[in-house]
Amino acid sequence: MSSITESKIQEKFSTDAVTSRWGNVFQYQAAPSEEFLQELASVDLDRQSELYEKVIRNAGGPLNAGAFEPVSGVADYATMEDGLKQEYETAGLKAMADGRLALLILAGGAGTRLGFDHPKGLYNIELPSGRSLFELHCKRLLKLEQISKRRIQLYIMTSPANNQETEDFFVANNYFGLSSDHVMFFSQSMLPCFDNDEGKLMLETPTHLAMAADGNGGIYPAMHSKGVLTHMETNHIDYVHTICIDNALVLGLDPTFMGMVVSQNAEVGSLVVPKRDWQEKIGMLVKKDGKYSVAEYSDVSDDMKQEKDTATGALKFLAGNICIHAYSLDFLKNKVVPNYVQQINPAFFHIAKKQIPVWNVAEKTAVKPMDKNGIKLEMFIFDVFEFADNMAVMQVDRAEQFSPVKNKSGDGVNDSPATARDMFSNLHRSWLEKAGYTVVGDGVVEIDPEVSFRGEGLAGQIEGDIVAPCRVGLVDGKIVCNGV
Repeated sequence: MSSITESKIQEKFSTDAVTSRWGNVFQYQAAPSEEFLQELASVDLDRQSELYEKVIRNAGGPLNAGAFEPVSGVADYATMEDGLKQEYETAGLKAMADGRLALLILAGGAGTRLGFDHPKGLYNIELPSGRSLFELHCKRLLKLEQISKRRIQLYIMTSPANNQETEDFFVANNYFGLSSDHVMFFSQSMLPCFDNDEGKLMLETPTHLAMAADGNGGIYPAMHSKGVLTHMETNHIDYVHTICIDNALVLGLDPTFMGMVVSQNAEVGSLVVPKRDWQEKIGMLVKKDGKYSVAEYSDVSDDMKQEKDTATGALKFLAGNICIHAYSLDFLKNKVVPNYVQQINPAFFHIAKKQIPVWNVAEKTAVKPMDKNGIKLEMFIFDVFEFADNMAVMQVDRAEQFSPVKNKSGDGVNDSPATARDMFSNLHRSWLEKAGYTVVGDGVVEIDPEVSFRGEGLAGQIEGDIVAPCRVGLVDGKIVCNGV
């Protein structure tokens, strides 16, 4: 006998004040499955109605620039004194060696926009090594383990849709040399989608609601509910560095950045890059009414984006947010959990109008419409910044740490695999040239993380000129350059 009866579900919906949001969910089947009944029972219709009324129906226009000021105290890695860089790097490596640091990869997305029907972390941007995005990040972490002489905890946030395939990929590849005991997978949550007709909920199949991941801000409720914060506390981890899986260049647990965060006892750390121009579709790290915030490009007016600094003539709001952050465990436990996770406020949700596949009775399949037929609600990872009293901010060159892989093709600035591959190659070529080598040819250059984390240790290790395309790796403990 079903533990959740159809009559109880129907009673819930028929007596709920928000019945208008619901169609006849049983119209396609005589006997709903237990799985579907469980899914329906988990939906808080009062909550969905509240979100629709407060977030969607009452959505305002562009935010006023008057509430914002540029964030101050930004450390510029490019102009930082070598002595201070070394001080921060030493502090970061010590914290790493003491087991106080962990890395968290946001990996809930799929490669759909890349024409790749798998978790994005499995994607290969066609470097000479043929390594996936997951492998690139894991090999960098493995290098830091070798430097710090300690295993480092890795957390990977997936989604319900890609969790199993992600775990299977790590098992099949022996965790890329990492210890399976130090890799923890956890999945973010899903939220029902609203249609454009007064926010009715939608069916993707006769037995499944149209659902969407709750955005990168879902990291916080997921860390709380899936035991990540408890795991950190049990293992005496004080700080976690969060990066996005599709950023091919980001240095997970960059010792200089993390050393700055730890040295300043910061609650939050953030990497930023200078915006290319005012039209670049990237959020800006700011202070809003005296509190840290990100002014998302889609939420602010063009006038604000174009404001100039009267002293320098540069853009006033120049600090581009690239979703590379660090958090203290104390901040997550004592501020984010009580003020954000346990106080889910409609103000913490954001509107994303999308083309959402819905069940077509005639075709007996889910059909993706030509127009944006519905709305997904997302939480943003930066929404908790307002709770931080102190933040350590470092500006870096995007050529060194920011090359997201989002679009299948592009014109050099549209975040494609080709863009990422070119930036990756140019950076590694510059490392070799700085170490005194001549690189001949225009092909792709790749230096394995096993050889160098950030361009260090290359001088005097390779004989003769280097001919591109090539891959610099380790063979029997010796650095060699292999042509491709």
